[in-house]
Amino acid sequence: MVIPERLRMQSTARTWALAEFDSSRLGDSRLVRRAITVGAALACQPSGVISRAVKDPAEREAAYQFLENTRVTATPIAKSVFSATAARARALPFVFVAVDASSLAIGDEEGDRGTGPIGTKDRGGRGFLMMSALAVASDGTPLGLCAQEWWTRGEETVTPAGKDRRKVAGKETKHWLAAVRKTRSALKGTNCRPWFQLDRGGDAWPVLLDAVDSKSWLTVRACHSRRLRRQRGGEQEYLWPTVDAAAPLGRYSVAVAAGPGREARTAVMVVRACEVTLDIQKLPQKAHVPVRVWAVHASEAEASAGAATPLQWRLLTTHPATTFVDACTVLFGYTQRWRVEEFHKALKTGACNIEDTQLRSGRGILVLATLLSAVATRLLRMTYLSRRQPDLPASVEFSLPELHAAAALTGRRKPRSAEAIPLATAVLWVAEAGGYTGGGPSRPPGLIVLARGLSRVLLVVASREPPKKDRRRSNIPRRGQA
Repeated sequence: MVIPERLRMQSTARTWALAEFDSSRLGDSRLVRRAITVGAALACQPSGVISRAVKDPAEREAAYQFLENTRVTATPIAKSVFSATAARARALPFVFVAVDASSLAIGDEEGDRGTGPIGTKDRGGRGFLMMSALAVASDGTPLGLCAQEWWTRGEETVTPAGKDRRKVAGKETKHWLAAVRKTRSALKGTNCRPWFQLDRGGDAWPVLLDAVDSKSWLTVRACHSRRLRRQRGGEQEYLWPTVDAAAPLGRYSVAVAAGPGREARTAVMVVRACEVTLDIQKLPQKAHVPVRVWAVHASEAEASAGAATPLQWRLLTTHPATTFVDACTVLFGYTQRWRVEEFHKALKTGACNIEDTQLRSGRGILVLATLLSAVATRLLRMTYLSRRQPDLPASVEFSLPELHAAAALTGRRKPRSAEAIPLATAVLWVAEAGGYTGGGPSRPPGLIVLARGLSRVLLVVASREPPKKDRRRSNIPRRGQA
């Protein structure tokens, strides 16, 4: 797909790329312009393979030069992405920040791509590990990344038996802390407060202690029945029995979709909450520290017939949960953690397919992964924005030529302006262009059909532009050039 420069300036993808990557401090304005151009091309045609995203020979050569340039690293591009997210969150009182770890599987038979072992040893997987922090508005709309960490494991990974007495700097727990702290730094200049949402992997004493010391809001799914700082009748008390004994605050219903081994049902959840003081043992010093948090427990009252396992969530939070409404707010915030799972899927296999990359250097792979991470969050945000705020004008995400192309592909009348139709309608048109056949409110368009539809829409728009003479030389600085 050849997208002339003049067309890109009219495209919302170009506008988005300017906002996302323009503040990248790459040491040369030409490199920044190239980051914007490559980012816009990837937004039009998400792919981990550059030749699929950029068809024009001169543009493709320039994209490869950019990714192979040793002066270009992922960090300054990522910082620009985080700043763009902070700008979107600036007017909000708080955002949920879903934090989770994942991995990129990158084939490295020759061992020259800078990868490390991932997964279990018997499978012999290679790749990179990442920790992502995704900001989500209170209505569930993703806003973008506000932190991202990349690392590789050593070839010989030692798992200590019993309690892990290594220092925090020697554990992967440090990446959870780095993501949390970088998020606070990214949002520091705004009035927006982050509320971190972590799965079981984040239930570690350094993370809890950092949240309490910094007075941050944090919710984590508990995986340990931790010891409490009190005894009753001479016996030590523990977290889970204490919460289970608390009086119920109320009940709510949740629809459970059918799945492997279970039938669709409406689950009635009983909510309990209480304030507890954990007895945290700091290692390797073995010092005991009291940590005051709230414990929130939601459990299914009666499992429906056919349900293998009753639903249950045990959460620890630094956000006060003294009432039923407070506890339900904590539970709702934790449900938004799933957005980061969707982001990882979109980046790896759902839409952007970064794991298909053929780049040889680890540095270049991470630069491409950072650009595609921003693209994945854009697709995710567009998907949920059309659901949460369907009456917004289509102009917030689409240009008029793009809407005309979508209308032509789906056999609809062309709109007079990009403000003439709502965003939900525009997203539906684009999704149908990508193969979406409908499914009603229960199955709205997803990431894959939306990404495919955007590519087809831009192909139609590009075909209506007069041909442009190819440029065979690029003016971006090559490796080693000043």
